[in-house]
Amino acid sequence: MADSLFDPERDPFADMRNALETAQRERKNILVELGGDWCVWCHRLEAFINAHPQLRYLRDIHYVKVKVLVGDEQQKNKTFLEHLPGFDGVPHIFIYNSRGQLLCSQDTSPLEEGESYNFGRVRDFLSRWSEWRLSPYDALATDELKRLVELHYFGEYANQITPSA
Repeated sequence: MADSLFDPERDPFADMRNALETAQRERKNILVELGGDWCVWCHRLEAFINAHPQLRYLRDIHYVKVKVLVGDEQQKNKTFLEHLPGFDGVPHIFIYNSRGQLLCSQDTSPLEEGESYNFGRVRDFLSRWSEWRLSPYDALATDELKRLVELHYFGEYANQITPSA
């Protein structure tokens, strides 16, 4: 196998705490990847993303990364994994917003193609969850939110409504 991707000395609780602080400061989401150096598909995923500059850019510019070793004997990793939703295998990706709210749990097998990964599927996955968000409305300015609410409730008449005196 190539270089180590999952450091057994890392503390996933400290890494997640640091990722939350960084994500809030940099307005990013958090990509938590579960895996192990024994996992062929984990190495393939890392190599695939690194071989495609667009994918590496999407991951690195929009996400704070946290890698968590699965299958080790360290109690801290087992305890951390018990706090995550269930997953069936690795690599597995969880996307969190900067408040620690789960946005997505993704088994990576749908992203695979043959003995590698599918560029379009990986790109679409990284793009879909790349927007920083605390809620669906965080990116909306107050005026824009007001306009959307009026459009929702009043349809085509939204622009004709004026406050009563």
